[in-house]
Amino acid sequence: MQTFTAFDLVQLPRLDASGGQTLGAELLAVLGKTQHVPASVDEAVAELASAHRALNAAVAKRLAAAAEPDPARAKSADAALDACWSGLLDFLSGWSRVPDVAEAETATALIQQLFPTGVKFVPAGYEVEWAESNTRLEMVKQRKLDAPRVSGMSK
Repeated sequence: MQTFTAFDLVQLPRLDASGGQTLGAELLAVLGKTQHVPASVDEAVAELASAHRALNAAVAKRLAAAAEPDPARAKSADAALDACWSGLLDFLSGWSRVPDVAEAETATALIQQLFPTGVKFVPAGYEVEWAESNTRLEMVKQRKLDAPRVSGMSK
């Protein structure tokens, strides 16, 4: 009779740096809300948080080293990205205020998922903002947040 361990039965996903950033952020968010865990779990969470910070720093460093940006072009792109995220939040906020329509519920749900802290990440340096943007875009893809939810709202 053959025996199996969890390692034999669970295949861990292969992740790139962005996927690791996203998964780490999601795990830390859930674990941050969890109360009354054994000390060994607290230690594992601290290690995960440290590894996540190191990953974020390495990704930002790699991004910065990939190309020496033209300062004017980088500033222009940063301003456009700031406007896009702020504009999306404004658009969703407007829809969330319309009474008695299903789109309001959809907009509210999207705000809660994509902007739980508003657009605090927008004034950050462009490397950090890029990582935050990438995380949100990955979330949209993984959770299929771009799929139409109610009649009248389509791509």
